[in-house]
Amino acid sequence: MKKNSLKTTLTAAAVLGCAAMLPMGASAEGADNGVDVSVFESGTAEVDGDTMQYRLYDPQENGYEEESYPLVLFLHGEDGVGTDNEKQLTANAGATVFVEMADSNPAYVLAPQIDEEDWTTDENMALVMQAVEDVMNTYKIDEDRIYVEGMSMGGTGTWKMLLDHPDLFAAGMPICGQVPAEYYENEDAWKALANMPVWAFHAADDDVIPEEETAKAVQALKDAGNNCTQYEVWTAGSITPAHEIWNRVYQIGTPY
Repeated sequence: MKKNSLKTTLTAAAVLGCAAMLPMGASAEGADNGVDVSVFESGTAEVDGDTMQYRLYDPQENGYEEESYPLVLFLHGEDGVGTDNEKQLTANAGATVFVEMADSNPAYVLAPQIDEEDWTTDENMALVMQAVEDVMNTYKIDEDRIYVEGMSMGGTGTWKMLLDHPDLFAAGMPICGQVPAEYYENEDAWKALANMPVWAFHAADDDVIPEEETAKAVQALKDAGNNCTQYEVWTAGSITPAHEIWNRVYQIGTPY
């Protein structure tokens, strides 16, 4: 359903056949890239007494006046872990890059924060989904253009969000993450992503999460019939530290 809407906006059709890609320049230094993080509103999601803080960029409160806009869900890595509801914006450009590019592609940007190094717990996944639901119910979201991206543990969370909610997302960008092992025993979960555009990244010499983890996930997508995946592997020695490939990704471009 949502995947089909992307096929008319390709800039990389010859490579992917069904993914949207938007080249853009971006700093990798989070708050140092000139973005005022105060443009991100603060919010809290709640499920059964548990809470999760988040920040939200609202393009309609920042001079953009279309009827609706896409939503980008950003899941931070270890560098964004905390309780200040700000570090997920300042640790890197994963969320703020979309503010930089707002003049050409305005979007809502939802950036939750957790205080532990695991997005994939039942509690955290439920809270993220509640935050998404709250935003969708409150703001003018184009429900055919909801995207998820994240790096490291956020990359792992991105894979899980795609596998758990294939009908929600139009595309995903997992960076140096891994798929929880139990999903490799569930062929139906991968088949549900057969038309899902995915752009994945990893460094060959990543010593935190091995590159083989993303390669395995990409192969599972292909085995399920997915021809919409682009996988970029940086050669050993080209990224320092090797795990922090997201800095290069946000410098050279990101899909939208």
